[in-house]
Amino acid sequence: MTQALITVNGSPGSDTDLPIDTLVQLNNTGNGGESTYLWTILDQPPGAADALSSTSIQNPTLTPKKEDSYLIQLIVNQGLADERVDRVVVAVRRLKTRIRVPAAGETTEVDSADGYASDANEILRLVDTVRADPGLVVAQLAYNAALHDIVRFTTVATIKSTLPGEEIIPVADLAVASASYVLAEALGIVVGPVAEGGTILTGDLVYVRVHGQVVNVSLVGITTGDVLFVSDAGRLARVAGTNEREIAKALTGSADVGSVHFGLRAGVAAISSNLSNATPADIGASAPGVAGLASRDDHVHAHGNQAGASLHAVATPSVAGFMSAADKTALDGLSAGVPSNTPPVNVTKAAASAGAASEVSRQDHKHDITTATAVELTDSTNAEGAATSLARSNHTHAHGNRSGGSLHAAAAGDVGGAGAAGFATAAHINALGGFRGVNAQTGTAYTAVADDAGKVITRSNVGASTQSIPTNAVTPYPIGTVLPFFNRNVGEVTIDGAGTTLVPEDGKTLVMRTPSTTSFFTAAFALKVDTNEWLVYGDLVLV
Repeated sequence: MTQALITVNGSPGSDTDLPIDTLVQLNNTGNGGESTYLWTILDQPPGAADALSSTSIQNPTLTPKKEDSYLIQLIVNQGLADERVDRVVVAVRRLKTRIRVPAAGETTEVDSADGYASDANEILRLVDTVRADPGLVVAQLAYNAALHDIVRFTTVATIKSTLPGEEIIPVADLAVASASYVLAEALGIVVGPVAEGGTILTGDLVYVRVHGQVVNVSLVGITTGDVLFVSDAGRLARVAGTNEREIAKALTGSADVGSVHFGLRAGVAAISSNLSNATPADIGASAPGVAGLASRDDHVHAHGNQAGASLHAVATPSVAGFMSAADKTALDGLSAGVPSNTPPVNVTKAAASAGAASEVSRQDHKHDITTATAVELTDSTNAEGAATSLARSNHTHAHGNRSGGSLHAAAAGDVGGAGAAGFATAAHINALGGFRGVNAQTGTAYTAVADDAGKVITRSNVGASTQSIPTNAVTPYPIGTVLPFFNRNVGEVTIDGAGTTLVPEDGKTLVMRTPSTTSFFTAAFALKVDTNEWLVYGDLVLV
């Protein structure tokens, strides 16, 4: 008797968990009366169409290059009295979520636990989760990880490369408190692998929480209300690591297991050390900028160069400086002298050089001051200590090194490398900002500015509005900058790259969903991962 019974890779019926871009063998298990075959792909995911190797043989093949479902139909002995029909679903689950979108036309469940209804319900649950909790990111690991490792985002990776669904996602590497970057970068915590399995290896996709609740955290001694830090091993700890970075707070804690709230605190280290009541003492040999803890606000410093010796040398007949005890004794001895009653005269270079006056002048002596506009002193005018005439009391000096260049260079250094202390630039301040405040915007269009780094940008408008992220040429945010956006009204907010590349899908419009009756706001975050490339994630819709 004629039979239409499709097998997928040797097994009868549908297979909804196939690897992407891998050959799939189809076949019909017949009873010997089959004379013709007509295979058809009734539905497949959007994009360039994938085709069967043949539509008229018993055992064609298919290589699915897209995520989601392919509905395949076979008609045996079409048009004959013994015509038979069978359908199966073959699918590639989405790499980042492990869900599949059912094919149009699916009407039969694969089984009670794996079919179009259960997959559709899983999609709805995922939408609900993302809307209620947008603090998860899918990332590729750069190392062999463990659950609840603390990570940072170092670069990006391409998944489904050369296929229609190619995507760029961040790469996560272990973040340790012994490295200084832990104070300035946005951090996350590994909460589980995307694919099922116990071991999390290099190259695996994982869920990384950048803010929000993490449950079942194992930590010896954890107690409700504990402030938690990043350890030198890249784990949550109740004691701060080398570079003190507060990262979470225990919501519950009992029997060494707790639930914590993980926070997105980029750029500032928490200081929680108790300050001593002891009398403040000199800091001593510690160089400026490398103190490990806060000090009391009435602490004192030895006046001079903390690295040793004195900042101000003793004055000499040719170089200005501090007065020595011997010179003060000699100066006091002049009090026995009688000032001259002769009217004061102008002091000229020819009369006496600085430091070589031969007489004491009257205390009411005077100098004629020019009425010309004050000008800055430069190298070409007079070096220190060699002025030949007096200057007006309101004269000015250029701040900096009079012998050329700048007195205060910008602070230098990179992650894990050597550097030099100096003035903080605007970019440094932006990178060290953290959540420094709220920038409330109520208009229909706003472009982020340098001062927004580390601030929360709120949008509130009943109509549609646009949030733009400027190019690096306009606003050179440091890589690792996070811009948080919160929508507090019913109007949709479109996130516009304004010339930058927005990930996950550049070229498509990213729209923040509007708050629902059960959610007071929606949130999205932009993480700068390259010069003109931002990873955008949160409560978004691609249009």
